[in-house]
Amino acid sequence: MSGIVVVIFLVLLILVVVALASMVRVLQEYERAVIFRLGNVLRAPKGPGLFLILPFGIDRIRKVNLQTVAMNVPPQDVITRDNMMVRVDAVVYLRVVDPVKAVVEIQTYLFATSQAAQTNLRVILGKKTLNELLSAREEINAALSAVIAGVTAPWGVRVTSVEINNVDLPEELLQDLYLATRSQRSGEADARLNESMGGITAGPDSLAAVATRDVEPKAKQEVMSRHVRLPTQRSFFATGAKTLNGWRAAYTRTCPPSMVLSKYSAI
Repeated sequence: MSGIVVVIFLVLLILVVVALASMVRVLQEYERAVIFRLGNVLRAPKGPGLFLILPFGIDRIRKVNLQTVAMNVPPQDVITRDNMMVRVDAVVYLRVVDPVKAVVEIQTYLFATSQAAQTNLRVILGKKTLNELLSAREEINAALSAVIAGVTAPWGVRVTSVEINNVDLPEELLQDLYLATRSQRSGEADARLNESMGGITAGPDSLAAVATRDVEPKAKQEVMSRHVRLPTQRSFFATGAKTLNGWRAAYTRTCPPSMVLSKYSAI
């Protein structure tokens, strides 16, 4: 009889130890526990630190992280109000402010917030022109944040900010912008050159004007490079032939005819 009592006492002792071990819970400062007691949620979440729950499956807990989450919104193809196709991605910063609602009201609040951000990103940017999209980033970020925060508020999730990350323009538009920028820079360079030359144009009188006016060295070099060219092979031989004929005529005037014929007979 005493042996049976000892066995029962040991079994009860083991159950008490297991129950105490399962009752004790510890949460970090940034964590909260939503407790379901026999399937019913307790409206007051537990944590942080040490707390107790009922053992043997009576209480079940769901941990919720209260830290701010930086969630990337995948790139979205957006047609702006002026019919320009762009690809835009963004970053949403959010955190849970009501753990009970984040567990009870929505199945996965991160996925739901991502879908709401993608939808509203296309809707809001579709109402803007390309110029507004590129220049009014802060206003668009504020509008996105307000709209997405209104969607996630019933889930106990607060959207702190939304930032548009990248705006990818079409290849054709990039080429047009490059050509326009190149043409503008070329026109500005010509205007600066004309201004530094004091109104001198690139006409035939440019060299004389540069020689007689006080012009900046860069402008003078530009004008000289337009009008002064190295002699070609043809002009070089033409100049050499004129010089040789001049020497021959001078030698003919100073020497007897017989010496001239004998001297240049081989030429």
